[in-house]
Amino acid sequence: MSDPVPAWLAPLLEQAAVAEARRRLASSGRASLAGLVGPARGLVPLLLAEPPVLVVVPRERDVEEMAQDLRTLAGLAGLEGPVLALPAPGPPPFRGLPRHADASARRAAALLQARSARALVASPASLLRPSLTPHLLETRVVSLRVGDEMTPEILLEALDEGGYVREDPVTAPGQVARRGGILDVFPSDRPEPVRIEFFGDTVESLRRFDPDTQRATGPVEALVTLPLADVFATRSVLAALPARLAERFAGHRELPHFLESLERGLLPEGLADLVEAR
Repeated sequence: MSDPVPAWLAPLLEQAAVAEARRRLASSGRASLAGLVGPARGLVPLLLAEPPVLVVVPRERDVEEMAQDLRTLAGLAGLEGPVLALPAPGPPPFRGLPRHADASARRAAALLQARSARALVASPASLLRPSLTPHLLETRVVSLRVGDEMTPEILLEALDEGGYVREDPVTAPGQVARRGGILDVFPSDRPEPVRIEFFGDTVESLRRFDPDTQRATGPVEALVTLPLADVFATRSVLAALPARLAERFAGHRELPHFLESLERGLLPEGLADLVEAR
């Protein structure tokens, strides 16, 4: 552990069992500690292990509470780096129920910050769900500044791939709308939408605006839009899927309709959870 810790933590770190656990981690990368109770169960691993630390709780409903407790403890101990909750995105796909939009967006944001985190808190239900590899997930992040070269068409396509839904006017996170050389987008991590004005192929201005009055509320120096989920059916997967389906389900009466929907870009809910992301 490289972070300096307050003097009040020294007696804890000097305990024989804690010191032995630190030695084992340094030599073999594995250690076992028993008998920890209360806040120490969360704090000691953060003090001993190099970040990011994966903290697994037994139930999904415990994720947020544990993450908040660890944020408080990490702050008191002077440990750098955020403590992030990694929620499950919703019911398992075989139940036929949609993902939870808010949980999916928070999951994507957590995974994008994972490398710089002090800890991630997750449940087995969260860890058993697939996610895109980091480099593919990062391709769904859009960054803009005034003066950048970008066309509205390319930006709209990038936002579509990040899961944004076209809705005019935008009123909620995850929506995007275009009117000529103006594009409105409501990022998942902002309290207000942002209006992007183009001059030709150049970003001329970025401004926050009130979705109720449509009036600008202030300039934006830089805009970063995060994807709305951590898993998508990538282009390579979608390109290969029709042939695989035709081979696997040859003669099935619903196959032609399903293939036609894929060709039109109408992807069924839960498809991304059921195919391998590459």
